[in-house]
Amino acid sequence: MCAGLSLARLLQVLEPGGPSVAAAPYGLDVAVSVPVLYDPLEAGVSRPGAVVLLVGVDPAAPSSAAVVAGLEGAAAAVVRSDPGPAVVHAAEGAGVALVVLTAPLPWARVYELAEGASGEREPAAGGAAAEALAAVPPGDLHALADDAAALLERPVVLLDTEWRLLAHSAVQGRWTDELQRELILNRAVPESEAPSATRRLLLAGNRALRFVNEEGGSPVWRVGVGIKSAGHPVGMLWVLEGPSALPEERLSVVEDVARLGGPHVARHVAARTRDRERRGRLAGLAIDGRDAAAACRSLGIDLAAGCAVAAVRPDGPAVPATPPGGSAPPGDGPAGLLDAVAASLAARRRGAACVQRDGTVYCLVPGPAPRRLLAEVAADLGGRRPIRAGVGPVARDARGLHRSRRLAELVLAVLEERGDRGVRAAGEEDPGLWARVAVRELGELLAARPGLLLHDLPALDGHEETALAWIEELGDAVRAARRLGLHPNGVRYRVRRLAELGLDLGDPDTRLLAWLRLRLPVAAGQRPAEMQVAGPAAARVADEGD
Repeated sequence: MCAGLSLARLLQVLEPGGPSVAAAPYGLDVAVSVPVLYDPLEAGVSRPGAVVLLVGVDPAAPSSAAVVAGLEGAAAAVVRSDPGPAVVHAAEGAGVALVVLTAPLPWARVYELAEGASGEREPAAGGAAAEALAAVPPGDLHALADDAAALLERPVVLLDTEWRLLAHSAVQGRWTDELQRELILNRAVPESEAPSATRRLLLAGNRALRFVNEEGGSPVWRVGVGIKSAGHPVGMLWVLEGPSALPEERLSVVEDVARLGGPHVARHVAARTRDRERRGRLAGLAIDGRDAAAACRSLGIDLAAGCAVAAVRPDGPAVPATPPGGSAPPGDGPAGLLDAVAASLAARRRGAACVQRDGTVYCLVPGPAPRRLLAEVAADLGGRRPIRAGVGPVARDARGLHRSRRLAELVLAVLEERGDRGVRAAGEEDPGLWARVAVRELGELLAARPGLLLHDLPALDGHEETALAWIEELGDAVRAARRLGLHPNGVRYRVRRLAELGLDLGDPDTRLLAWLRLRLPVAAGQRPAEMQVAGPAAARVADEGD
């Protein structure tokens, strides 16, 4: 809760909405904190002292009295029209002030005004935090975390905007918990403890907010605050309060630490970004085959010891919704995939490097077990940024590196074609995967060189899918009909008519040629009917017997 913000001040801020007070059980000097949107699926009030915006609630409806009665713990509720006596009585009984907006004002604007007001605080003397952090070398986040922990007498961690660890305090004798240990060990906050709503809330504002979780049945308190530089979010600062919360007046010190730490974090992130871009350029040279050996040496990769290429693409959208009046936090755009994969991979394998090409992130993965490593990266990103990845075989020279990239691309394409998720590697004991990769490669080769197969099929008059289904279902009319959505007799009739047109599917050599001509374009992303076939135009085959 932010000191200094009262209900009276909130009314001044909401003046464009013509606010009036229908109930004020504790007067206008009662302290209020952050605005929250009313959610009928959430029991109780998530933030003590909150200002609840009753979006979608009609204060004249009989059910609204029960809604207001359930807001105990909030400081105020805001409605759009005059409430009835039952609602006013419910507000007084719950100890909640009731504010009525008499002028039209969009809820998004109400939220924005209340959010801005809740961040107001009397200017701090700034002495304690400024003095404690004065000796921190520019960009030294470990020193920043240590000095902040000594000032606050609590453990401190610094995270980037994607919940990844930048630095943590190493002051001995401080209380810690299992979540803190897991964060430091895995270099990232576990997905279950990193809700996107919390991230958006911290990065959108400047206030220190308190959160609680349980360990062993006892509450464990934490304070989080966004870190900004030149108005742009660059990270988060978290203070582990432990079983006993910091005094309310110390929250201003936490905010001062975040404010003073902004330039340090921005400097560190900028240096990390420059290094990642340099390594990305070298990774691009390596996977393109342009002096791959020299590029690998510059990356610190011993190519002779083995290095694989992985191809990664997102599995579904990763951009969350933004709060009212807010904007999307950093890391949610197309470049966010590269940043997330590169950071997770670099934390697990020294020398690894990534580059992005047309929506695909290519990773150079030195050392053993590249598939297992990419599976760990996928698990790390989890639901926040789900991915699928194809991993090529381990290479030991520039030519092998190019082959590894090609196979990684083909495996990834097959995964997307089949709708499979996760991480797969070329060379796995999966005959189905190998066969599909081979067919995909042949299909792309035929698409790139249309004259590779000199003999064309006769004109099939739009029944290419029938021929392909008949071949792939081994001449089983029932299965082919089910695949095509036809009656089996209709399929048999079509096959007889195709034979009359010059495509005898009873001949093994004809079946092989037809399958190559029809199946390979499908593997390259085309439908059978999109093929160009030679021969005179034929009369359209009727579906007799369907």
